[in-house]
Amino acid sequence: MSRKQQPPTINRIDQLNLEIDYDKLAEAIVKAQKNADIVEEKQRRGKTRFRKALFGNINGTVYHGMALLMCALVVGIWVNYANGTTTSLLSSVVFSVLFIIIAFVMFMCGQETFNDNYETTVTLFNTNLSTVALIVAVIALVKELT
Repeated sequence: MSRKQQPPTINRIDQLNLEIDYDKLAEAIVKAQKNADIVEEKQRRGKTRFRKALFGNINGTVYHGMALLMCALVVGIWVNYANGTTTSLLSSVVFSVLFIIIAFVMFMCGQETFNDNYETTVTLFNTNLSTVALIVAVIALVKELT
């Protein structure tokens, strides 16, 4: 079986237009970049939606938990005052007001975390995780010293 050889293709260019419309080229480049950015944003948004929801809920839980802790401290202060353990009404009122203000601020911070964008949510999650690790380390150090 023999192969038929095709004659080589010869391209002849008689006229060559070297004028480039730079405005149209720039528009085409900008349009292509915008389309690429839109596609990349859709892909990134799909991947990060679950992580943002998860980290946002964890961040909100941390702040709401701290607000509940402050409310529990206020209740503990007044239980101690009612039992006669704490004799100073002024210190009970001052600490109660302070803890209520802190609880309100923590609650509002927790609400605000649900409106954060992805980058802020991840940064805040990493910060909260580091803070919790630091607190656990300090508690272990104090237990070891006593």
